Amino acid sequence: MGQQEIHLRLSRVLRSLGITVVLVYTDLPSSIEHRLRDGGAAVERVSYANGPSHYYRELGRIIRQYSCRWCIFVISTISAPSPWLTKLQGVKHIVYEELNSGMLHARPGRNSSFAFGRPS
Repeated sequence: MGQQEIHLRLSRVLRSLGITVVLVYTDLPSSIEHRLRDGGAAVERVSYANGPSHYYRELGRIIRQYSCRWCIFVISTISAPSPWLTKLQGVKHIVYEELNSGMLHARPGRNSSFAFGRPS
C-alpha cells in the first residue's frame, strides 16, 4: 500500500466524521490528485523550490483558508522545515508521521502533510 493510498483511506474516515482534510504535496501526479479529491480531500501543492519565504506564505494561506488547527507531517527527518514553518503560522497541534517503515531506501525531500480544518 502506497503513501497516497494511506492518505486516501485516512481522508475518507476523517470526512465521514465531518473533518475537513487538506493534503499538501510538493509534487503529485494529476491522476492521484483526482483520486484524492474524489475521496473528499482538498489538495494543495506547495514547492520549497521557490524559496522559504514563498513556502511560508503559501502554508499560511492554506492554514487560513481551511482554518487548520491540526497538522500531520509525513517526513523523513524531524529537522524538516515544514513543521517549524507551520508552527510559526500559529498551528499549535503538530503530529509527525513516518511512513517509510524503516526502509533502507527512504526518500527524504518527498515531504507531504495533512492539514485539518474545522468540521464542515
